[in-house]
Amino acid sequence: MARFGAHQLREKVDEDCLLYVTWFAAGLRIIDISDPANPKERGYFIPKPGDGVKAPLTNDVYKDDRGVLFVTDKERGMDAIEFAG
Repeated sequence: MARFGAHQLREKVDEDCLLYVTWFAAGLRIIDISDPANPKERGYFIPKPGDGVKAPLTNDVYKDDRGVLFVTDKERGMDAIEFAG
């Protein structure tokens, strides 16, 4: 069985009103909270699982000052991605 559930929420919300949340087997989810009563998923990234693992084990997300997202995985290490919106 794959591990599922929220793991880490990037605690800073920028002016774009986007939340970056890692969800273990569901990868990274990017959620627009500009209308807090109606949050909308704006994007996602599901890393390739590690060798011999059924699903990713996405742990943490960090966004640098250039907007590059660094997503860590317990099996594979790290991916660096950009979200174009």
